[in-house]
Amino acid sequence: MNTAQLAWFTARSAGIVAWALATSSILLGLALSTRLVRRKGVPVWLNSLHRYLGTLTLVFTAVHLGALVADNWVHFGVADLLVPMASTWKPGAVAWGIVALYLLVAVQVTSWCKRWLPRRLWHAVHLTSIPLFVAGTVHGAQAGADRGHAVVQWGALVGSAGTLFLLLFRTMSGSGRRRRGRSPRVGVGGLRSGRSDGGNALGDQGLDGGVEPAVGERGGQRREHEDAVRLLIALDDAEFLPGRLRDPGSGPEAVNIGL
Repeated sequence: MNTAQLAWFTARSAGIVAWALATSSILLGLALSTRLVRRKGVPVWLNSLHRYLGTLTLVFTAVHLGALVADNWVHFGVADLLVPMASTWKPGAVAWGIVALYLLVAVQVTSWCKRWLPRRLWHAVHLTSIPLFVAGTVHGAQAGADRGHAVVQWGALVGSAGTLFLLLFRTMSGSGRRRRGRSPRVGVGGLRSGRSDGGNALGDQGLDGGVEPAVGERGGQRREHEDAVRLLIALDDAEFLPGRLRDPGSGPEAVNIGL
């Protein structure tokens, strides 16, 4: 095997490995951001593995580019690999790879600098991992010399299906949480329970079963909301609340309802 052949095989193998690493990192990142993993907690080593896979992707991408420059079959120049549509060999296919390269660099650099960046900026850049996956997959499908190999095709199919599934699952889970977050919450403040100590039987528990602070109360200091109304409700039967709040026949009770 001569130098030209070594460069050609290195470019091909490094490109495939870079795509596989990027796909693995994206799949793991999506899984970590969904309740599939969060239900049992996220081990620290999984987050470390996610970052490690991203770094390896950048390393193998650099090897892929270097081998293409060293290869004498197509004669890629540096500008051909950094400027979209500058290559005379399959300019569209190469352009997809260049777009994926820039997105990869942006995601990795912001990940390394995460502690110094605003979270919204980091998150916005991190979301471009999905366009990165699409661009890299299209690049491999159009320019990859091994795109006709069964192993490569099945790998692309499984990776694409897994990414699509986790992306849809994450989107639907996020939409469900937002809808639940917009549901009205009624805080019960100062609600007597008929106990001799005058305590709150619910412990400031909301009607939805979640633990909520009393309306207008933060840090132990009560502040009345301007838009809150105080209603007298005759609680002859308090069975609609979790547990019985008072003894029957103890009279009307006051409930704060935040509008």
